[in-house]
Amino acid sequence: MHVWADATIGASQWKSDATFLSSDGGEIDPAAQPPVDGSYNSVDPSGLLWSLSHVSGPVDFPGRTVDPIEVDLAVSVGGKEMARAHIKRLVLDPAVDRRSVREDGLVGAFFAPRDQGPHPGVLVLGGSEGGLVEGFAAALARHGFATLALGYFMLPGLPNKLVEIPVETFRRALDWLQVQPQTAAGRPAVVGASKGGEAALLVAATYGDVGAVVGVVPSGVAFMGIGRSPLAQRHSSWTIGGRPVAFVPSRYNARVIREFASWRPIRLRVFYEAAMTNERAMDAAAFPLERIQGPVLLLSGQNDQLWPSADLAERAAARLRAAGHRWPVEHIAYQDCGHAVSLPHTPAVTEVPRAFAGRTLVLGGTRPGVARAAVDGWRRVIDFLHGAAA
Repeated sequence: MHVWADATIGASQWKSDATFLSSDGGEIDPAAQPPVDGSYNSVDPSGLLWSLSHVSGPVDFPGRTVDPIEVDLAVSVGGKEMARAHIKRLVLDPAVDRRSVREDGLVGAFFAPRDQGPHPGVLVLGGSEGGLVEGFAAALARHGFATLALGYFMLPGLPNKLVEIPVETFRRALDWLQVQPQTAAGRPAVVGASKGGEAALLVAATYGDVGAVVGVVPSGVAFMGIGRSPLAQRHSSWTIGGRPVAFVPSRYNARVIREFASWRPIRLRVFYEAAMTNERAMDAAAFPLERIQGPVLLLSGQNDQLWPSADLAERAAARLRAAGHRWPVEHIAYQDCGHAVSLPHTPAVTEVPRAFAGRTLVLGGTRPGVARAAVDGWRRVIDFLHGAAA
């Protein structure tokens, strides 16, 4: 019996398939048996979802938008189609309100459940891709949080590059979030991924009213800016009080030059590893994480090929532990996981075609490994945030 899925996510098309041995009664159970062939090979009831492969359209990290995932499922036997169904996986729950935010110099989207409020506040920050990470914020709201997905560059009215972004932007966002009637009294949490994880740790180390921090593939050290021009690398990603935050500058060694000069899929990890050999800069650019006034959860990928998030996250955790941090500190480094830890049961992405000067950008990990990290990481984030708000 052959089963396949055709999915539409925003403007992109995805496809997966699996072949099963059916029982004498013509039944299969993906929760109890592995496929004998197809896009995945393990016992997994959501295998057809996370093993969806990109077919056409732009590749975006699932979970960035609130677009529903439209999936057509079909079953055939001996080449003859026997059944077909259409499902819609919602990212924005009908019981959650969404409101665009364009005030106080902020650009974002606010999500909150309609009933049983007010709810613990969470500020959600995306990474070097820019724009908004609405899907993650909407999904958190489904679990009882009032969330603000904040854009801080590459949106109308905002900088077009991740260079010298004022940390005061995040301060205004926290203030705005705290006065919303849907937000409960108390200190909000900050959740960020990649460069957003770097920002989340910096914000929590700067402002004492952050109640908890989640960093997904994060850094507790400031790195150079990011923009279309290499000149961005001469600047910090962040400023505080108008002054650039100390940062780790780029370094070019033979390994980095070979990586950039080839036409193969590119692994930016080597670029950051070269920069990290500058131990003096690493020490100077490390955030004073011991100032964080709450628990910290860090999730990383051991096979992250964009930057060495497992090493960076462990450095941050080690600094907190060495300082005798009063609150829980947990770092989970997922094996076979790369840089793209997204919402569970969505396509596991290990690379992005034509994302870097026309070349494929390798994110790392295996698709099953990324899928497992997404499921476990999401559960840990929800539990962590509820525990921090209790």
